[in-house]
Amino acid sequence: MNLKTLIAPIALASTYAVATSRKQSEFIQEYAPNWPTHSPEEVAEIESRIAEAEVAMFSDYYSFVGLDQRGWIAFAIDNNRQRAVGRYEADHATFMYDGESGFVDIAGYGKYETEDQALLHVPDSPDFTFERSETETIVKSTKHDLTLRFGALNAHFHENKPDASIIMGIAPATLSWQGRELTGDIIGERLGFKDFDRRDMGSMLAKQSLSNRSFQGLYLMTEYGEIIYLRASTMQMGLVGGPSAVGFGQYGDHSGMLSSLSITADQWRSAPGLYKVPRAWTATWGTDRKYLLTLAEVDSKVYTNWGLGGFVMSFVEGTLTSEDGESSRIGGLAELILP
Repeated sequence: MNLKTLIAPIALASTYAVATSRKQSEFIQEYAPNWPTHSPEEVAEIESRIAEAEVAMFSDYYSFVGLDQRGWIAFAIDNNRQRAVGRYEADHATFMYDGESGFVDIAGYGKYETEDQALLHVPDSPDFTFERSETETIVKSTKHDLTLRFGALNAHFHENKPDASIIMGIAPATLSWQGRELTGDIIGERLGFKDFDRRDMGSMLAKQSLSNRSFQGLYLMTEYGEIIYLRASTMQMGLVGGPSAVGFGQYGDHSGMLSSLSITADQWRSAPGLYKVPRAWTATWGTDRKYLLTLAEVDSKVYTNWGLGGFVMSFVEGTLTSEDGESSRIGGLAELILP
């Protein structure tokens, strides 16, 4: 999640095809599918009530990680829409990492004007178009020769209340970019808030201690096509609060929440301000079969710096290892909001 300004089987690419039957895929099978569930009709009803409020905001975040013979590719786009006292605002946050050249500047970062002052769907911008159907969403940037296609979200985490809604999950996806086509999944997050004005975010954060302003979101994929999302957060702002460590994963038909999860940032470096940025992580989970994840920063970019803290995106890479010694390469984006 990008502070939100404040969460099916796939046809694997040839890169992964030789390894689809390995034991590592079993790390999903031990999960209990015990996340709260809501029917699409119930979610639509809640979101419609939120959208009718005088002050309301919605946010959609899509994060893709892929791997081909040339290396890693990661792309993420976060869109936020808000109506507050008759005023409408929309903005994108766009991120891209190429293993051959590092972070790539993608046009469209920031606010944009649109006649379609939608809340429930993402309106087109001068840099991106969004085509939607019941089974597929297509995000396209002609300027960058970039197209992201993904199916319906397989929701892993719901929290729906009369004044707020959050849905997080995974969907099969393909990314086409400058002649490369990668198959994988997106991790998607959709938020809706009633009576929440993003312009109050600064004052809300200022009222919290520095120890309660941290967010670390890890959007990961293994070389075998397994998808893992990890969140370590101390924020106590509505739905962004809650458990300090949350995670889920998916591989083919198997999906669910991570059990007995622990996430630790165990190495830090200085940032261009009075704060530090994590550069390495260790995570463990599992009961019947335990897993160890180690990650290290490969590249990093500061998108916002407010002196005492900042918003940073990093590309990370590491190893996922089971207790019997089986391991796989893993990589992805780390979204960091730091005090």
